[in-house]
Amino acid sequence: VKYPVVLYTAPDCEPCELGREHLSQRGVPYTEKHVKSAADVRAFNALQFGASPQFPVLTVGTDRMVGFEATTWHRMLDAAAYPRASMLPPNYLARTLEPMSAPQEAPNPDN
Repeated sequence: VKYPVVLYTAPDCEPCELGREHLSQRGVPYTEKHVKSAADVRAFNALQFGASPQFPVLTVGTDRMVGFEATTWHRMLDAAAYPRASMLPPNYLARTLEPMSAPQEAPNPDN
């Protein structure tokens, strides 16, 4: 994919849900990274999306948008040549969930 779409979300985030619905209605395949642990927040902050974490954050290739704003999201997806209406089969889940941060290894008691 030339312009991969990544959606960064947080728990109990209504704008994040609106963003998911927006991408689903357009049939845009995307990766969702859920920011919920302290390690996730550190990994998210390392991406330098802004001074304080705000959600959702949408990236389309190198373009990024903090917060959900349908018109801007449409413009970003249009620029990347994603279709305006879903071309995916019904019930197709276009979302892939990935951890925001690498899982922490348990301390080794043998050390």
